[in-house]
Amino acid sequence: MNTDKIIEERFHTLPKTLQQIITQQKWRAKVQEIASHYTLDEVRSHSLEVEVLLLLTLLEDKENLESNLTHHLELERTQAKEIADVIIAKILTPVSRAVALKEVGNTPLPTQQRPPREYTSALTHNETPAPSSPPTSDPYREPIE
Repeated sequence: MNTDKIIEERFHTLPKTLQQIITQQKWRAKVQEIASHYTLDEVRSHSLEVEVLLLLTLLEDKENLESNLTHHLELERTQAKEIADVIIAKILTPVSRAVALKEVGNTPLPTQQRPPREYTSALTHNETPAPSSPPTSDPYREPIE
């Protein structure tokens, strides 16, 4: 199975927010900006795009980015580390934040446990509830002698 087919299949399993981010292709412009900053040729620029797309589609782990850049783009380890750090800072971190914010906004958060009714009315009137004290006498209790 070729890479394009794998990416396409994976794309359809991603959250809608991430699909939108990938199809908007703002990330691609940032990749081109990074490639031109590091004076990567056309082949390496394309390979860098593929590496970032694999990360965005969750087919590759960002922990492997530096070694993938060293291997696939045939870069020196120091330059691969620099580029990986920039990709993480300028592309992956903003994308993951956007997805997290969008997903949290669409998913109902766990409901908080409500306080007991006697505290609710006191709290709405900015009063502190009176501490409960043990009863001093119990009409149903017999004295111990």
